[in-house]
Amino acid sequence: MQHYLNIKAFIMALALLSAFGLFFIRVRRLRDLMQAVQGKTDFKLDRVAARIKVLFTDVLGQSNVRRKPMAGYAHTLIFFGFLAVQPHSLELMIKGVFRNFEPGLWMPAVYGAYLYAADILALLVLIGFAVVLYRRVLVRPKYLTMGMDANLIILFTFVDHYHVPVYQCLSNPAAHRRAWV
Repeated sequence: MQHYLNIKAFIMALALLSAFGLFFIRVRRLRDLMQAVQGKTDFKLDRVAARIKVLFTDVLGQSNVRRKPMAGYAHTLIFFGFLAVQPHSLELMIKGVFRNFEPGLWMPAVYGAYLYAADILALLVLIGFAVVLYRRVLVRPKYLTMGMDANLIILFTFVDHYHVPVYQCLSNPAAHRRAWV
């Protein structure tokens, strides 16, 4: 068993290094492409306060998508749920390489609060997905495309958001409840 776990950790480390390596190669290629452009650029690093305001209102606050109330709030719920899952995804990546990594042991109160908030957001995301399905299947607004790509994005987002919590609750429900307390 120990041999298997070592091989698994090695493969995970190799996969992570490969993924990050490809990412940085792509970033370097895009940077080189941007630097190869001749002429003067219009880019100026000005209006920093206004840009930060746009970041918080439009990107994080999702103000533009909430113009259509039903769809906008569903999108906002799914967006915040997706953000809530990211620390756990990072934890799983680290655990894939270092089996004994347990952030819940280092900071149990913070980790318990995170799990509690993530579980509440998971419920809200479920509501968001219900609204999305309701609109796609029953309401069918004329401007909404019913392409396969949009449906696959919804499916993969749902699976990405719920596969870890469902697995954890089914594999060890007592540990998941203890993390809340």
